[in-house]
Amino acid sequence: WAGFGIGKGKRAELNNFWKELIIGLEKFNQKRKQKDLPQMDLGFFQYHFELERQHVDSVERELEKTCSDPDFNENDWFIGARLALQSIYIFWCGLDEARKTLI
Repeated sequence: WAGFGIGKGKRAELNNFWKELIIGLEKFNQKRKQKDLPQMDLGFFQYHFELERQHVDSVERELEKTCSDPDFNENDWFIGARLALQSIYIFWCGLDEARKTLI
C-alpha cells in the first residue's frame, strides 16, 4: 500500500499513501499560513515517499518469492492482509478526525 502507484506515472502516484499525506498536509499548511500559524515540516513524509520508491522493487520480489513457496498458505496470507488493511483504514479515519479538529 505504501508503494502503490510509484513508478507508474504522476497520475498513479497521486493515489500513493505518502503522496496523499503530503498533498493533504500541504493544504493543511496553506490554511495555517493564511491564519499566520506555524506550519508543519513535511520533511519526514517527503523522505518516506522517496524511500518507498526504492522499497517497491524489493517488496515485489519478496512477495513473488513468498507466494511461490510450496508452503505458502493463501488463506492465512489473506487474513493477515485484511488485518493490515483494516489497520490502515483505522489510521486514516483517526487522521481525518484529528484533521477536522485542527482546521
